[in-house]
Amino acid sequence: AYIALSGGEKKDATKGVKIFNETHQEELYHVAWHPRKNLFVTAGNCEVLSLWNIGDNGKKTEGMTDIDKTKSLDEKEEISGILSTQFSHPHESEAEAKTDITSINWCPATCQLVTGSNLGAVNVWDEQGKAIKALNAGKDIVFAAKWNKTGEYILSLGRDTSFTIWNTKNWQEHVVTKGHDLMIYDADWKNETVFATCGGDKLIKIWDLTSNTPLSVLRGHTENIMHLKWDMAGTLLASSSEDNTAKIWRCKNGTKSDYYCLFDFTEHTGEIQSMAWSPTGMGTNNPNKPLIFATGSDDSTIKLWDITKGRSLMTLRQHKAPVLMMAFSQSGDLLASGGHDSTVQITVSYTHLRAHETLRYIVCRLLLEKK
Repeated sequence: AYIALSGGEKKDATKGVKIFNETHQEELYHVAWHPRKNLFVTAGNCEVLSLWNIGDNGKKTEGMTDIDKTKSLDEKEEISGILSTQFSHPHESEAEAKTDITSINWCPATCQLVTGSNLGAVNVWDEQGKAIKALNAGKDIVFAAKWNKTGEYILSLGRDTSFTIWNTKNWQEHVVTKGHDLMIYDADWKNETVFATCGGDKLIKIWDLTSNTPLSVLRGHTENIMHLKWDMAGTLLASSSEDNTAKIWRCKNGTKSDYYCLFDFTEHTGEIQSMAWSPTGMGTNNPNKPLIFATGSDDSTIKLWDITKGRSLMTLRQHKAPVLMMAFSQSGDLLASGGHDSTVQITVSYTHLRAHETLRYIVCRLLLEKK
């Protein structure tokens, strides 16, 4: 059973939740959780990236600062977050001062961060926000820039039908000029060499680094496909479209390219703007926790889905505007979300297994408000 506490007779969900100032002055479009630590980075409609630390049992996170007051993530204690650092995407001149972050992605192997901007720049950072490498994507805007699983390659794409693969050992690039017939909107890596792309042609294509032609083409959405996300094990691919649906795709047993639609989620009343897989279940570091799929929508709700049965588990209604970003922590116990209401919310799940009690999730929230 999933219990979302939002006030009332039983318990006030915000009681004991420390509210602290959010630093973004615009809508929040992106969030990415550190692959190993309880910290995450957010980006909005500006060039500033903010790195937040949630803490771990009251201890300082290595390499971060100003987190002495962080409390343990325990039901009886406050949940607090500290702004550890901020860093800005560079721009060439004052005329280019209005830089918007369009993509952020952590490398699971090296814990480095890659970002894209509306000016066509792809930048690589260390986990403290120190710039490592600046790449010219050759586009007027970068829709997505993402690491593969090992950190050997970065895939970037923008406002056209091509995508670029960067080799991080020598920073040489390989450009596929005709990835889709229409604009490519998103991409995501399945593993070290296989990735998926989607676009305005309503198609999903599965690629391998060794070939300039797709391994497979997936059809089913009726409008532009805007977002793609593989689960941590690389067995399930989620897609969302302007047709207000999210689909889960799986490869048939014994094949590498024969995909079928496993589930079609249609309960949102607005376009799905963000998706997230929990890093749990088979093939992850948290194999004993259930795999959860989350969707955030223009209808201002977040839905959590049971991926074994293809049904909605619960709906979170904390946001007051479209939900544009979501990401799970490395343990799968925290879900960061944000959007047009200029707030970041942390949903905390506590799992209790008792002799006479079913699985119980107590959902609290951490609200980062603007000054």
